[in-house]
Amino acid sequence: MKLTATKTVALTGKNGRKFTLTVGKQLTPSQVNNLTPRQLTAYTQEVVSATKRVPYTEQEAIDLAGCYVASGSHITTARAAFLTLNPETKHTVASINAALGQLRALDNNHPNDNKWVAKTTIISAALETQTSYFDPSGELTDAYHLAG
Repeated sequence: MKLTATKTVALTGKNGRKFTLTVGKQLTPSQVNNLTPRQLTAYTQEVVSATKRVPYTEQEAIDLAGCYVASGSHITTARAAFLTLNPETKHTVASINAALGQLRALDNNHPNDNKWVAKTTIISAALETQTSYFDPSGELTDAYHLAG
C-alpha cells in the first residue's frame, strides 16, 4: 500500500524528531505509524503492486534460449546478447538472469545447477528451438507434454 500526502503537514515523531511531509510525498511505514487518526485524513491510500511483473513473450523466450546456447551457456554473454537483440525490453537485469538461470537448470551440461525452476514459457522455447541442446534424449519433451 502506498500512502501519499494531500497537504503539507508538520509532524513530531515518537522519538521527538520533527519532520515535514509535503504534498505528493510518499510516506514510509514508520512515518505512517507516527500519524494520529486525524492526521491520517490528510493522506490518500493507493494500492500498488509490490512488483510490476512483465511476463516473457514467446519471442523473448526463444531469443533467451538461442542466446544461451550460442554463448556456450555463459550467463553474462547470453544476457548481453539478449539485450542487444531486445534493446527496448522491459525486463530488468535480475529478471533476465533468472530466466537464464531457468535455462541453466534445464541444461544437461550443468546437472548440479538447479537453483531455478523453469517456467512453462522458458521450457517451451528451449524445447521448440534448441531441442538437440536441451533434450537430446527426448525425455524432457515427453515429460513436458505429459504434464500438459
